[in-house]
Amino acid sequence: MFSQFGPILDIVALKTQKGRGQAFIVFRDTITASNAMRELQDFVFFDKPLNIHYAKTTSDIVAKMEGTFQSKEKRAQEALEAEEKKRKAIGNLEEEPNAKRVAGKLPQGQSQPDVDEMALRQIPPNKTLFVQNLPLECTDNMLAALFRKYPGFVEVRIPPGQKGVAFVDYVNEIQAGVAMGQLQGLRIANDHPMIISFQKLRTE
Repeated sequence: MFSQFGPILDIVALKTQKGRGQAFIVFRDTITASNAMRELQDFVFFDKPLNIHYAKTTSDIVAKMEGTFQSKEKRAQEALEAEEKKRKAIGNLEEEPNAKRVAGKLPQGQSQPDVDEMALRQIPPNKTLFVQNLPLECTDNMLAALFRKYPGFVEVRIPPGQKGVAFVDYVNEIQAGVAMGQLQGLRIANDHPMIISFQKLRTE
């Protein structure tokens, strides 16, 4: 029935009680799958109308053809790692003020930079990070090499005429929080641990 629209690469029928009556039909391309879905939607099959949707994930056989295949174990591990990073980032924001975390990383006898701790705590999470205490010779390329390691990185911006500070943009506040949690207090120079907070949002 489905083969009239193009070659079928695979058919996976669910055998669980919950998945009974469901199956995945894998075509070579999206256009073929779309044609089949359009033509057979609500088609009466064994006295019941077919309810057809796109699958939420790419099938293993297509992923292998595209060179993007990952085993279920690897996908599960990556999902766990991503969730752990998310929990860590959110937990750090809730449990410790940014400046206090930096102070814990400074060597004994070395004072932390002058930062308004209460002000940092009151800034709501957003997609832009404000980075302070940078060496004067630090460039946007140097910072981009650090921050682009984390998902969602967009760009680094050093304000014209200003030294020692920068803004780092991410796609969303969760990704920005992950980067902040991982790079907080990192030393670009011996006496310059980075102090990272969310950008203070402008109020009308």
